[in-house]
Amino acid sequence: MGKLKYLIYTILIVYFFEIYLSRIIPEFIENYRFKKALENKNFDKRTRLEIYKDLNQFDNYTVTTSPINFINKSLIPLSGISLKKTIDCNEDGFFSIFLSDRYGFNNPDYLWESDQLDAILIGDSFTMGSCVNRENSISGNLLLENFININLGYSGNGPLLELASLKEYYPTNKKVKYIIHIFYEGNDYHDLIMEKNSQLTNYIENNFSQNLISLDDKKNLFLAKEIEKGMKISSIKYLKIKQIFKLFNLRSRIKLIINRKNNEFSFDFDLLEKIFINIKRFASDRSVEYLVIYIPDAINSNFYDESHKKLKKILSKNDINFLDFKKSLTRNNKNISDKFFPAKYRSHLNGNGYKFVANEILKITNNNQ
Repeated sequence: MGKLKYLIYTILIVYFFEIYLSRIIPEFIENYRFKKALENKNFDKRTRLEIYKDLNQFDNYTVTTSPINFINKSLIPLSGISLKKTIDCNEDGFFSIFLSDRYGFNNPDYLWESDQLDAILIGDSFTMGSCVNRENSISGNLLLENFININLGYSGNGPLLELASLKEYYPTNKKVKYIIHIFYEGNDYHDLIMEKNSQLTNYIENNFSQNLISLDDKKNLFLAKEIEKGMKISSIKYLKIKQIFKLFNLRSRIKLIINRKNNEFSFDFDLLEKIFINIKRFASDRSVEYLVIYIPDAINSNFYDESHKKLKKILSKNDINFLDFKKSLTRNNKNISDKFFPAKYRSHLNGNGYKFVANEILKITNNNQ
């Protein structure tokens, strides 16, 4: 009986901490949002579910959903629903919304008719341009300078999904100068751990393809069903109960502590090198320059210092061009933090931050011409 009592007490204590974490973290974010709302009467306090319901009363909108959610499906979508008004995220007082192109990416559709392109961009949400209007993204800022590019980035992508997007959607009938690979340290190392246990590893082989362009209608139907299903169950109460039951917040904190002590715990640098080599070969076969852009985790960047060193060695060894923002994009510098980031909690860049990255890309590409 004593052991049972001890077990019950232990379980109660564990769930007490989980409930504590589940309340304090959302409250921190909401307090920040409320503070911003007081400063700016136009700050949109709605959740993504709320704006989705509001807008769909008058029109037909969808939301972004990460391809990494579907890596164990028989068909892995690499973008969103095509030619659809798409709600993304809110970190600076407004929800970014874009009309997706013919394949579901965040581009003006007319770009696919261009005969020549300065660049193809691959990457995750930083590449897609999350939480800003399209013209304020990296791709959008480049377009404003007449640097014609197609953006194949999508929220939640890791290195294998980025490779897959390139191989599925690279425009074979166009002359391209650069493949620009935007690598975000905050989750790309981690995403690869999940990706490598899926059929995405087939993209390392030269001839593998899902033929997603020809299966675009099937992809759209699949995503529409998955998104509708997800929005139906996205009630705050449901998610909180489910997360508390699974000790989501407590397990996340424990995992973060472990990762901080050993920040490269199971990062697969051998596979990462294969991906970089594969993209370089892909580019070289088409007489295209390959450029890797490194975006740091602005809050936890020091936890990735050793990983950053290893990645630099890989790129140097394989003679891959590298533009490194490790020191220039950090919250440690208050002037930079206030200028380039929209929020005090973990976030994407704001329009100024994306423009800064775009300008540096323009400098290096202009110098190479």
